[in-house]
Amino acid sequence: MPRFRSLDATGNVRILTPDMPAETPGAARPKAASRPKGKTARRSRSVTASRAVAADLPVPGYDALSLPSIRARLRGLDVAQLRVLCDHEKSGAKRADVVTMLERRIAKLEAAARDAT
Repeated sequence: MPRFRSLDATGNVRILTPDMPAETPGAARPKAASRPKGKTARRSRSVTASRAVAADLPVPGYDALSLPSIRARLRGLDVAQLRVLCDHEKSGAKRADVVTMLERRIAKLEAAARDAT
């Protein structure tokens, strides 16, 4: 039986068999039968909002990254991008180690900019 590879919506590779459809970007997904009510509705709206915000972050897949993975991606970011990540971290996961690392990197870049002028 031939097998093919496809990327799913998260960018992970899936092995497909001929009877499995490949996910295509922008394909319509089936909708739930009913909309959640109460706290669940608020939670699902906040999850949707956080996913929209996460898509606007300067580091793709930021929320799933570990501290060392984030550290490895900081060198290419400017102060404005670092502030976006720091604000996102403070409003979301609130990982103290990550917030500290981001704040130190921001301070370092701002000090370098002051020294350069």
